[in-house]
Amino acid sequence: MSSWSVRAFGTMVAIVIIMLVIMTFAPQVKSGILAPVLSPNVSLRQSNSSSQKILLIEPKTKENGISFNLTSKETGTLLIGYLGVSLPKAIGNPSICPSSRGDTCFEYGDFARLKISEESDDCSRLEWTSHFANRLEDCFNLLPGHHWYGGGETLLQEWPIEKEPRVETPTVAGDYLDRQGGPYGGLVENYWLISTGVSLQVLEPTPLYISWRSRDGHKDKVCFVALDEAPYLRSENLTLSYRVCIGQNIKDAHQRTLDKQRLPKPTDLPDEKMMVEPFWSTWAQYKTNVSQEIVLDYARRVATEGFNRSSHIEIDDHWETCYGEAVFDPTKFPNPKSMIDELKEVMGFRLTLWIHPFINIECPSFATALREGYFVKGKKGQSVITRWWQGANAGLIDFTNPNATDWWKKRLNTLQALGVDSFKFDAGETNWIQDGSVVGGDPLLHPNSYTTAYVNAVATYGGMVEVRSGRNNQALPIFFRMLDKDSIWGYNNGLRSLIPTLLLFSTVGYPFVLPDMIGGNAYKGQKPSKELFVRWLQANAFMPSLQFSIVPWQYDEDVVKICKDVVELREKYNSTLLNAAKQAIATGAPINRPLWWIAPTDKETFTIDSGRRLER
Repeated sequence: MSSWSVRAFGTMVAIVIIMLVIMTFAPQVKSGILAPVLSPNVSLRQSNSSSQKILLIEPKTKENGISFNLTSKETGTLLIGYLGVSLPKAIGNPSICPSSRGDTCFEYGDFARLKISEESDDCSRLEWTSHFANRLEDCFNLLPGHHWYGGGETLLQEWPIEKEPRVETPTVAGDYLDRQGGPYGGLVENYWLISTGVSLQVLEPTPLYISWRSRDGHKDKVCFVALDEAPYLRSENLTLSYRVCIGQNIKDAHQRTLDKQRLPKPTDLPDEKMMVEPFWSTWAQYKTNVSQEIVLDYARRVATEGFNRSSHIEIDDHWETCYGEAVFDPTKFPNPKSMIDELKEVMGFRLTLWIHPFINIECPSFATALREGYFVKGKKGQSVITRWWQGANAGLIDFTNPNATDWWKKRLNTLQALGVDSFKFDAGETNWIQDGSVVGGDPLLHPNSYTTAYVNAVATYGGMVEVRSGRNNQALPIFFRMLDKDSIWGYNNGLRSLIPTLLLFSTVGYPFVLPDMIGGNAYKGQKPSKELFVRWLQANAFMPSLQFSIVPWQYDEDVVKICKDVVELREKYNSTLLNAAKQAIATGAPINRPLWWIAPTDKETFTIDSGRRLER
């Protein structure tokens, strides 16, 4: 094997030169990958007749892994990596699979196999499988001038994303504001773009962990790891599967992904009124101190201050008799029907309510859900008690159980019968599922299948729906909200993270972004300064939705006027915003586009995190 590897390099160069000559002078060359040459293990691919891309795969005898080198005739290195990083040395060097049916294939005895399959659209699929390994790992170099985008929402949100080290962590939807919520927010997808014109998408059901610049010897690398550990369920065979695709540039690579529906496109527009008019939430202004009187006074002031052209009022936390009961507290809301009628018929506001998937143990409905088996269960079939930010002991509705979902939704239908238009759906992340719990559906998709099922279930309440979690839910015509922002300036969940988070959502296929509340959530009594509030408003002006909570009149008349001016400016561009939303449905293109979308070969655009384009 060692002598074969030494000879391979010389043969490889010769074959690359010959094949390039053939492709240059061929009268008609089909776009896509040419059949791999197994002896030196070279795959040649082209995007068109004038721009060849070369994927070089070469076994390494010293380390027993395999080198990966994707280069361009015109621009040089596109992606370099090392495959099989964690393979034990005892298994020896790879050999060519005896029967690969046209694919490039290496095997390490019966321990592991790597198959590289050509696809017809400038893509290769790489798939490791092993019956014995509990860890399969491929790493790629973070080269100077090469920038990465995509993945998941994080507390420290930067653009591009390779700036900050990240320890090895599972790519599951979480709540980074919770002490056990993990480093990700509620929206995580296994899709990345590289500024060199490469896309990389890890495929289900890979139990994926990922790290950036995190370990000795890996400080200049991003590593993709299939790991047979929690929060994933153990499987008989471990798989690390991903697709690497190339384009003429980063925009072209992304558009090809969208055109092939490898990231689904939205099927329709969300609520248009919610896109073009602001709405007002009680949360940052009042927190849990809400009541019928407070809601009506809040709405009246919104109208009298000149914001009567608003989409709706949103009643947030603590309107229920008990968390999860889905019934108005009669002490705080003695006549909810009268309140709703006044909001809608007198003031012209619609109404949404805050909803979550928990039922606290002290609520009457807890006993019903427990008896009927509607909560997430453990491996032995027993209902599991979880914790969340408003309850130390609660059940979590299992949205992979159709009976549980139907029962839960009937209670919301009762609220709609009162005149409630729709709902703000909180949580839905996987960190609320306790270790050892199981949900329905394909066990290989656990635990992200819970997030997918939750969002699919609540999306039936129409285009005004907002959620803060998502996994493979790009097709839904609803709003996906950023996790709660703090009322601070920096990248660490403050104002400077707003545009990077917007671009992140857009890149992984979610154009209908709800950027949470103007000025942040004012946690720990830290309300935004006048300047922070105004700057936040201005940054938010042309995003897909505009949400107030902290009231501008608590500052002064100048701030109220600035808010009105921004709302009026937004109204002038309503048609532009809606046209961009329609383009998102047709082509998958983001509503708010990174600047490299305009100039995808201009390196200056790759690191600009304070600007974006609203397409006409």
